[in-house]
Amino acid sequence: MRDLIRLLGETRPWVRLFGVYMMIAAVAMIVVNLLKILGATGGATGSSIGIEGVVYLAASLLCVFPALFLSRYASAISQAEALGGMSQVVDAISQQKKFWRSCGILTAFCIVVYLLTLVFVFAMMAIR
Repeated sequence: MRDLIRLLGETRPWVRLFGVYMMIAAVAMIVVNLLKILGATGGATGSSIGIEGVVYLAASLLCVFPALFLSRYASAISQAEALGGMSQVVDAISQQKKFWRSCGILTAFCIVVYLLTLVFVFAMMAIR
């Protein structure tokens, strides 16, 4: 049990670091897309910026969840290190499962969005 907790503890700094990286990236994407929605960036027409901004804003908001799950996982590892009980280890692994589940769902969502975009692009090309 101590070896398991030690190994979890060795991963905790990396888990925390990547959780922070992911949160920074998600917040940056949210800010950029809010600016797009508000028309603060140039280069495209207002309506296309708004539509693109709303779609990407929704996607960037979804990126917050894996970052939160990683943060909870790191905190659960800290609890396991402090208390050393099996229930804390189970909680840590449960938080890790939630992270991977959210990554799987987001990946599937992105694949569907990309496929729908490809179908739309090819349909628009066929119309021309």
